[in-house]
Amino acid sequence: MSPVPPGYALVWSDEFEGAGIQLPDANKWGYDTYMNRAGWFNGELQYYANARLQNASVQNGKLVITARAENLSGQVTDWNSRQRYTSARLITKGKA
Repeated sequence: MSPVPPGYALVWSDEFEGAGIQLPDANKWGYDTYMNRAGWFNGELQYYANARLQNASVQNGKLVITARAENLSGQVTDWNSRQRYTSARLITKGKA
């Protein structure tokens, strides 16, 4: 972690520590999925998954967000027929 500049105070951080491959810390990160079924505002073909290692994981001190060309129709309840890719949209709202 880089030092905090003079005159500033660190109030929140995540160093993505932990052993092996794991989901981001649920105490610090949430998933923005509320527009999946309706489709996102800019017509994107993305489905943002909730707590799915294939799309968001912590590995070797890094947060890894992966986009995948795949179809989850029939596997999730909020799939939209336009969606062609999965990924993750992580937020800290209400967490910090």
